[in-house]
Amino acid sequence: MNESDAPARRLNAQVAEEAAQWFVANRDGSLPAAQAQAFMQWLQASPEHVAEYMAVAAIAKYAPAAAAQDPATLKDVLAAMQAEDNVVPLPSASAAPVFEPTRSGDAQRGSRGGRRRSIAVWCAGLAAMLVLAVGMLTWSTGQADVRSYATAHGEQATWTLPDGTELRLNSESAVTIRFDRKKRQVNVVHGQALFDIAQQPSRPFEVRAGAYLIEDIGTIFDVYRQAGETTVTVVEGQVHIWNLPDAELRSGTLQQPLADLRSGQRAHMSASGVVRAQSTIDPDRALAWTREEIAFEDEPLAEVVTEFNRYSRVQVRVGDESLGELRVSGTFGIRDEDTFHAFLDSLPGARTATTADGVTVLGDAEPGLTAER
Repeated sequence: MNESDAPARRLNAQVAEEAAQWFVANRDGSLPAAQAQAFMQWLQASPEHVAEYMAVAAIAKYAPAAAAQDPATLKDVLAAMQAEDNVVPLPSASAAPVFEPTRSGDAQRGSRGGRRRSIAVWCAGLAAMLVLAVGMLTWSTGQADVRSYATAHGEQATWTLPDGTELRLNSESAVTIRFDRKKRQVNVVHGQALFDIAQQPSRPFEVRAGAYLIEDIGTIFDVYRQAGETTVTVVEGQVHIWNLPDAELRSGTLQQPLADLRSGQRAHMSASGVVRAQSTIDPDRALAWTREEIAFEDEPLAEVVTEFNRYSRVQVRVGDESLGELRVSGTFGIRDEDTFHAFLDSLPGARTATTADGVTVLGDAEPGLTAER
């Protein structure tokens, strides 16, 4: 396919996705006044919007058989159809003719390349519409889209979720998602996840982390689940945090949230369901990990070492309990082991020793000392 066609293909795909979302929203019931007005404005913006919406509605009527197929297999087949190299030349004159829209005076100037492009574009459109229909029918019939995402030790990765939300996982992290036509639910199994939420008022976005439910109120937020506590940091917007048993969650009897966080706020919750601390933070420092850095300010050395060990191939152990209480500040690249080890060696009363299983920090530093790099 011609690279110059790429912007048009992206625009067509975007219009098709918007049409599918509006169809599902209308199918769920009457739209609120503001949303109904937005829908009418979207329809009036372009004849293409009207045509695409009608096409999606038609596919929803005739696509049950397609939806019954394995979606992964269907996508593979349709992807193969879109490849220009796989477009088969038109059969001989005995076959049914293919008619293409032409400009005045162009009827006699068709070419095999033009026919190939038209067929490829038609296949691409059919592929997009069928895949959208499968996804749309999944939503409308209540079938959930369940997926899992994970990273290994020292690895970070970013994905775009089916609804357009951006998910970024830190080292040794895992989440599962369950999206249906009424709700988007994510479970942070372990580790740290950053969410940049795609706004869909008709489908709430909720994150579970152990006993906690984090309810998105239009935001970018970070959830870090460890064995002993869960930390929620709001970069932009607002979240409500609930601590409720599953029975109450199912019944939907939400009372007052455990915490109400806004931009630049963080809450640490214990495993027992108590907000241990709530504070104001620097979002840029809080998201240092997304730049492959760790940033700490007046924090215990033991906690800093634990954080660095999340990424490092050489594990560090603090061999002296009192040294672990030494409060330190600094910023390090998560891959820069040599610089971090040199920093440990520079701490008052500390020295490092290399062992078969990593590096041990030894010394008799007093807890009240402070070190900064």
